[in-house]
Amino acid sequence: MTKVFGIVLLVLVLSLVSVPAFAQQVELDLKLWYPGVVGADEWVADYGTYEIEEYPNGLLTLQWEPPPHKDENELVLQPGSGLSFILSGEYFILPSISVGGSYWGLSRVDEVDVELESEYMFFSSSATTTLNGDPEWYWIKLPWFEDEFLVWQKAGLAGKETLSMSALDGYVTKTFSGQGWEAGLSGGVRRATFNERLSTELDLIEEDEGEYEVGGDYYREWWGYRSSYDLSSKVSVSATGPLVGINGTYALADRLALKAGAKAGLLFGTAETDATLAYESWYYEYTEEIPNSEGFHVTPAQAEEASYEWELLFSEEVPPHKATDAIRITTLDLSAALAYQITDQWSVEAGYYASILTGVPSLFQFNGDEYIWFDIAEDGDNGDPIPWEQPEARTITVRGLTLGVNFKF
Repeated sequence: MTKVFGIVLLVLVLSLVSVPAFAQQVELDLKLWYPGVVGADEWVADYGTYEIEEYPNGLLTLQWEPPPHKDENELVLQPGSGLSFILSGEYFILPSISVGGSYWGLSRVDEVDVELESEYMFFSSSATTTLNGDPEWYWIKLPWFEDEFLVWQKAGLAGKETLSMSALDGYVTKTFSGQGWEAGLSGGVRRATFNERLSTELDLIEEDEGEYEVGGDYYREWWGYRSSYDLSSKVSVSATGPLVGINGTYALADRLALKAGAKAGLLFGTAETDATLAYESWYYEYTEEIPNSEGFHVTPAQAEEASYEWELLFSEEVPPHKATDAIRITTLDLSAALAYQITDQWSVEAGYYASILTGVPSLFQFNGDEYIWFDIAEDGDNGDPIPWEQPEARTITVRGLTLGVNFKF
């Protein structure tokens, strides 16, 4: 919506001030931008396997106290590079004074997921099992729980991050010029937006099957249990404030010029933060009678015909976080490009553009124990603070190469 508003506003201003009676010259600049985002990475989880000790007799013993880690992997959401644009225009109401505007915006999405499967279900001080091959016993560490999760059988980890940013500027510029050079000083207003949403899901699954006999009848049973944790956190920022800038052009050759610029702003606004954490427990159980003649044997066809659906046992949710806070953000945009003049009206350029936002609020995270938070969910009025935490504010940098065209009339 902000992107559409910015384009419509810029086109409208162009249409109004480009009338010859009011303007001596109009200059339009459109750049294709391929920026990456730095500073908005989100940690989803760490995971890996434990060191499992094999005894000389070929037995494997697992203790309640988790053994040391064998390896560690990190699951991180990283907004990638992608195509965007920068649109700007200037309207010279006097030979050395102009009014102008510019807009840039971008949107990014990143998803990660991993599936883990441990090879052993026994985990007690006395249980032993025969060691076959190289066993793997997985652990998971989430940023929103103090304790590690043990993967008894299967686990699924997934994360998704959506990110959008924009900056809409309006300014007045005073231009100075000399032999082969031109420089401008500007002052104006910037409106910036920043929106980020993080979703993290963890599923822990145990499934098994077995056979039993009751009164001479034989039965086959399938069962499963699943615990699902779902964290959602988002921040929405809107800020406006004064903007100052400087830009210059220096002729390197007859048609070749170097262009550079900088804009700095101090923005004031609000940040809306919202975070939820939910837990659900699911199960299924399916039993099928086996013909006596087949004993405890189940044919592949019978196993394939087994039918079951996950059913919800219960659902809990931690009291959510929701707040609106006043914020202050500083911005700095830097640009540099080589421009080639094709005609008196047209030129093309290639360069680099970076925008730096300092003081951007971080997403809220839950910080608790795997078991303690159930008490919080059951009794949010027990007097204990809900353990929602917000890391320090961040510096977000958007930077990348540009390829543009400039038109004057």
